[in-house]
Amino acid sequence: MERYYLNFFVPILKGDRGYEFIQSNILGTNTEKTLEFNKQQEEIFKQMIDGQGFELQEFKGIFGEENITEWLKNRFLIPVAIEQKGIYSRNQAFYWRSNMGNVQQVLGKSTVMVLGCGGIGTHVSWNMAVLGVKNIIIVDFDKVEESNLNRQILYDIQDIGEYKVDVLKKKLQHINPLVQVTALNRKINSLEDLEAIIKQYDTDCIVKTLDTPFVFTKWLDAVCHKYNRKYIAGIMMNTHGAIGTTYIPHQSLGYSYFVNMPVNKEKVSGIMPSLGFIMYQLGTLVSEEVFKILTNKGKLKYVNKIK
Repeated sequence: MERYYLNFFVPILKGDRGYEFIQSNILGTNTEKTLEFNKQQEEIFKQMIDGQGFELQEFKGIFGEENITEWLKNRFLIPVAIEQKGIYSRNQAFYWRSNMGNVQQVLGKSTVMVLGCGGIGTHVSWNMAVLGVKNIIIVDFDKVEESNLNRQILYDIQDIGEYKVDVLKKKLQHINPLVQVTALNRKINSLEDLEAIIKQYDTDCIVKTLDTPFVFTKWLDAVCHKYNRKYIAGIMMNTHGAIGTTYIPHQSLGYSYFVNMPVNKEKVSGIMPSLGFIMYQLGTLVSEEVFKILTNKGKLKYVNKIK
């Protein structure tokens, strides 16, 4: 016989009047159902909180058919045991309460490439790992420097002098060993270099955080158009962050349409200012857009625009 379990995604409070079952609606308001249990019901409910399941007839005999019918209707009881301690448990709670369906399974089949492992790229990579994106490809050629530590998450002082992609891969997999991280220690010097990387991997989304060489944006647009790759860009411009554009092949405009970079010039000097909390914000906004691209949940914010 099928067993039913307490839905741990529903908040339950214990007060002077008994147990309060909290249900949120799409408007964000809460309704509550308060029940006062007898000694037997109290004991069984404690077992339910510990994760034990029971057959429906057992539940009805203990709590009454009316209560069990209401619990099933409101999904306080569900025919599956919810995993509470794993890395995705809070993600799953969010998706369930937001009526988002099988988002975790979709993410678990997705591939994201992050071009650049600096202030934005490290935050995006961390977000992808804890979301459960199955394959994360990180691309960079730099080594960790002390000046990186004010904004580039997961690096620490012991990593100085090590290649960024090697350090980041190790730490991401320490956080979530369920994801596959591919580290490409490469410098992109030409359109051909970029094309060789992008055509090798069937990505669901590319994250562009590189800002040099200046001609890189034209290379990215050309290659992503050719291979039908979606991307979202995010960089610092002076003291301001710039998110976008979100490129959907054959549907929207690429980054180089909006930003006319001096392709015949290169930066030889000049330190870009940045603060850690600004990078956190930019990484969050970029990650949110990637999430929407991967899951098809929510409206994309940066199609044909840079903010």
